[in-house]
Amino acid sequence: MRYPKISFVTPMKEQDFRVIRLLESISSQNYPKNKIEVIIIDGGSNPKVLERCKEYGFVKIFNNPKKLAEGAGMGKDQGIWNSTGELIVIAESDIELIGKNWINNMLLPFNKHKDIFASVPRLFIHPKDNPTNRYLSFVGVDPFAVYRSIEGQLELNRRLEK
Repeated sequence: MRYPKISFVTPMKEQDFRVIRLLESISSQNYPKNKIEVIIIDGGSNPKVLERCKEYGFVKIFNNPKKLAEGAGMGKDQGIWNSTGELIVIAESDIELIGKNWINNMLLPFNKHKDIFASVPRLFIHPKDNPTNRYLSFVGVDPFAVYRSIEGQLELNRRLEK
């Protein structure tokens, strides 16, 4: 099996330690550790959170003077520009990877079909998340794009009809 370098791009502005769940789930992957990097583009996090992130040897932290994650030249763009991986995963700071083979499973479509250029994996649903976050994780949409997804529109329309 081929092991391409994977860059996780994580824009964040954390005041708590939620990002550690993401880093732990990346650290536990059955994948060569020298083929993983996490690029944190920080827009003003708690310094204690950043110090804890630095304990993971695969984490690189860059300052995001623009503070925002979304939009041209913002956090996600900055992370992609600073990444060195062959494949890039946009990983929000409050997610976790599902299982120890998440990376290997994510690579399956790329290995089977050479014309694949993107993969959208299933999201982990944390039982302690609020109902809105659990719903959006089940639907598989970014909360800012829920109104554009077919699943989101169907569910929102059902709720409006009641």
